[in-house]
Amino acid sequence: MNNFKALFLATPLILLNGCGSESSGSAPVSKYNLQFVSLKVLDEDEVNSNCEIYGRKEIYDTSSDSSSDDSSSDEPDSVNVVVAQKSTGSLLTAYIQDNTGAVTATYNTATSSNWSSDGKLTIVASDVPANGYVTITRKLPGSTTTYALTLQKSFLQTNMTINTVLSEVTAETCVTGSSESKIYERTGSIDQDGDGFGIFGFSTLEGIFQGFSGQSIEMESPSSTFLATRHVRESDDSAGEIKGYRFITLGQVSEDSAIELKTADSGDMTGDISWVAPQDMSLTAKAEMNVYKSGTGALHWQYLPQTGTGTYGYASAVGGSNYYVSTQGTYNQWTVNETQAISSPANGLDLSTALSAKTLPAVATSELVSCSTSAVGSCLQTYSDLGASLTAQRTYVSINNGSGTEVKQVIYSTPQALVPMLSFNDSDLDNLWSNSLSVSEVSLLMGTTSSEVKDIFTRQYFDSFAVAENTFDNGNKFTDSISIATPLGDKKENENYLKRTNNLQLQYHETK
Repeated sequence: MNNFKALFLATPLILLNGCGSESSGSAPVSKYNLQFVSLKVLDEDEVNSNCEIYGRKEIYDTSSDSSSDDSSSDEPDSVNVVVAQKSTGSLLTAYIQDNTGAVTATYNTATSSNWSSDGKLTIVASDVPANGYVTITRKLPGSTTTYALTLQKSFLQTNMTINTVLSEVTAETCVTGSSESKIYERTGSIDQDGDGFGIFGFSTLEGIFQGFSGQSIEMESPSSTFLATRHVRESDDSAGEIKGYRFITLGQVSEDSAIELKTADSGDMTGDISWVAPQDMSLTAKAEMNVYKSGTGALHWQYLPQTGTGTYGYASAVGGSNYYVSTQGTYNQWTVNETQAISSPANGLDLSTALSAKTLPAVATSELVSCSTSAVGSCLQTYSDLGASLTAQRTYVSINNGSGTEVKQVIYSTPQALVPMLSFNDSDLDNLWSNSLSVSEVSLLMGTTSSEVKDIFTRQYFDSFAVAENTFDNGNKFTDSISIATPLGDKKENENYLKRTNNLQLQYHETK
């Protein structure tokens, strides 16, 4: 069976070092290196094996006249990937701004010696004022729209890759890299222990692979430890409480030799532990319980009911501090995503009023208000600060003057209920802030002091296909146009990291 590339990074924090924050505890950063790239969609068969992959999408022919010999095949007709090429950045302008948004320096390819011909901009860290900002803007020829990405100083990294437009490539060669590990395909069997009624499968870093029988289950995994499992088969054929498990490696997966699981009957598990779903938050999907295995990551354990009560299985050998639950839903107009460690998994889990017991900010109608903390005299009201302990904030604004001139800007900053709007040293753009907003978004990170989670926060709004295909304006919410371009392997590892680390994220979108 063919092997193919994995979606995970072997060492997850490689991209997350060199933080620009003076309070991060690391050595002070002397320079920020911003490499600009253009993203391009190609058929995977056309891509050199050394190219770093930023996105992957399987394509299936759904037309009625498809000539496929096997219409029931799960194999895609093709696979598209996103690769990067170094870009000059000639359509970009970079600004350094102080904490009010006043411009203190401007860089472009025509006048800046620290902007190299292959699209790397080097900024001396001491040139960025404390609590100041770096803003990258892009305006295409003939367009009246300016796109902007703004990062407050504490969000800057020693090395960052930022996307621009395809027409600016400096060479036809791709950016090389190897954030992805190899993925292996296997077919394995699980001992049914005399009872074939259940759901059997494997939980790996690549996904959940299950069947109604313990025989011949196809699965995919990198070369790491993962789970073989058995779950209750519910009346709707979904997987319920976990009833058996075993941590295994690829070498133990065999179609002919069934894996024997640890179960409650063998004294290795405790079953029927109580779960109470949130009553203050409306879940939009089942809650997910994951377990953490050192050196591997977060692995799916079981799903939990969206409403009411349910049960789950617990194995003390996993470790009482290694169980996490992830929930997503809505609460007081916020879209909520939360992962939290389960403090006493052997004693049950009651989240009925867990969210309302926290101190959260309140949604406020987004509007521009006069303020003295902004160089252009306008601040965006984003939320009502009720004393919540917040870590980071993403703010998006779209504004126009009714005659076509508009700015679409993303700002990553420390939490601010009133976000100062920033100057571009351009009267046409700076005067826009006296108009009404078209769209606004606010995203807040809380429930963590982890610098790794904060760094992941700035990367999770990058959509490689939306950027490469120029569709980020097509109704996509919470998608950055100019983005911190993150390789696919890093992106997957970041997502897994959030499943095993306490964090709470709130989002609110408003279209005027």
